[in-house]
Amino acid sequence: MRLSNSGQVLWSNVLTYAGTDYFSGLCEGNNGEIVLTGAFQGGSGLMDLAVYKINSSGGALFLRLYGGGQNDGGYSVDFFNNNYYISGNTWSTGAGQQDLLLMKFTESMNLVWAKVYGDELVEPGLYVTHTSDGNLALVGQTNSTNGKSRDICLL
Repeated sequence: MRLSNSGQVLWSNVLTYAGTDYFSGLCEGNNGEIVLTGAFQGGSGLMDLAVYKINSSGGALFLRLYGGGQNDGGYSVDFFNNNYYISGNTWSTGAGQQDLLLMKFTESMNLVWAKVYGDELVEPGLYVTHTSDGNLALVGQTNSTNGKSRDICLL
């Protein structure tokens, strides 16, 4: 839903898919367009990373799911230099169980690249942002450093 700065509902809509779905990150780009990320449950019962773009009135512009044979999901979105950056996690590819995933999309939602970072254990990518020098910062967690508990990971 979109709210005014006084908290009044300007518009609201519901997107339903095949199973249990969520959005956890959103970011406004140019012209009031918003990109959301999260995960949708497909027919196989596993989750795929979801990327959904809507216009300033809530109308759908783009919906695509990314994933493999395991659970994958998105957590956050950043808009910088007319590109969207999406952080998340993947169990489908990478070095271990769950790895950090970072994806770059053009403003027109063409996938430029997807990179996976991680080691043998669980490393979800939780938040992406850009820095003042034009680089990216990716925050996540890792179990691979000590194998016992999750530590903070910053790339």
